[in-house]
Amino acid sequence: FVGRENEMKKLHEETGLGKFGVIAAVHGMGGLGKTSIAIQYAYAYSHFYPGGRWQIGCEGKSSLAGVLRELDTALDIYLTDEEKKDDKLAAERILRELEKRAVQGANAINRKKTTKKKISPATLLILDNVDKAQLIQSPEIDILTGKKWLKLLVTTRMGEEDLGYDKERQSLITIDELPQEDALKLIESYQKGRIFPHEKEREAAKEIVKLLDGFTLAVEMTAIYLRDTNYRVSCQDFLKLLKSKGGLVGAELAAKQSKTSIRHEKLISLTLAPTLEKLSEEEKLVLSYASQLPPDNIPIPWLKDLVKEKFP
Repeated sequence: FVGRENEMKKLHEETGLGKFGVIAAVHGMGGLGKTSIAIQYAYAYSHFYPGGRWQIGCEGKSSLAGVLRELDTALDIYLTDEEKKDDKLAAERILRELEKRAVQGANAINRKKTTKKKISPATLLILDNVDKAQLIQSPEIDILTGKKWLKLLVTTRMGEEDLGYDKERQSLITIDELPQEDALKLIESYQKGRIFPHEKEREAAKEIVKLLDGFTLAVEMTAIYLRDTNYRVSCQDFLKLLKSKGGLVGAELAAKQSKTSIRHEKLISLTLAPTLEKLSEEEKLVLSYASQLPPDNIPIPWLKDLVKEKFP
């Protein structure tokens, strides 16, 4: 993770230090790094949340109680038969456990501290990839009413209109394309020794970033591809490769006249092409199966068994 200092600062101001009862929501197009920023924030400010930081995938979900009960395994909780039948009862049990951990964690830290300033009980809950606005609206959100120890961070592709934005209860933090310097740092972080070998490579990387419009996912895929070739392909080589793919400059100009999502899809396709061309038939089959699944839930053993049917 590199850059995004302003967004991280804003995130803590709105989440950790923000007004009680206000939900911080990181929103933007897919592939810009919303989840990465939320996870990085959880690590960087871990000391602020003695009750822990918990992430739940929320794609396609509209019941907040149903989402909360998914933490039972992570919290090592065994729900009663009654709680298993009632999402609200299960969620209340989860919240009691989270509060207990927040209080115990804060007390443990405060006993060790020599300064007078005490840390308050706090737990961070990340609701990742929310795509149904009712999940964070009343009456669903009412289950969290009055819980000052609980800080809520949401990542979503939805904008103000889709979310039913309420400035009294929500704080939106927009994630845009990476600034050029951050995008350069991202590519450089994957270079050998985490540094460009010479200035010509840096200049080529700048041109790549410009052509990719600072789109985080495309920039990162480029950086990973260069590393995975064991640096046999340089930034200069990759720049030529991109330009040769149907004339990237022309494609970029045409794409900028279309919707942002379409432009991003074209950029992803262009940056993926060199990797896809190197895949064997077996690898392509694995990829085709994996593409049918949610990106954060791909069971590798299952894929292996499927591919063995055709390639023993």
